[in-house]
Amino acid sequence: AVAAHLATYPNDTIRRRMQLQGIGGAAVKYQSGLDCLIQVCRKEGWRALYRGIGITVVRAVPNTGIQFGAFELLKEVLARTHTSVKSVV
Repeated sequence: AVAAHLATYPNDTIRRRMQLQGIGGAAVKYQSGLDCLIQVCRKEGWRALYRGIGITVVRAVPNTGIQFGAFELLKEVLARTHTSVKSVV
């Protein structure tokens, strides 16, 4: 999960900036996602694409554990249900 966040976080940063531009009458800064990427890297450096990722990674670890745990639990419950239905039929 952490690797996935590291790979996709810059795209989320660009998406958020594109969505938030022009809010409250502010000027539109970017013409496209690529323009946004170029401007951010030139003006703020490539590290700006990862600003705020720390809390995302911290949140991802327990979230992934809960997802896997729920998946395994539901898989087991459904397997039991499916087995009992087959034995009745």
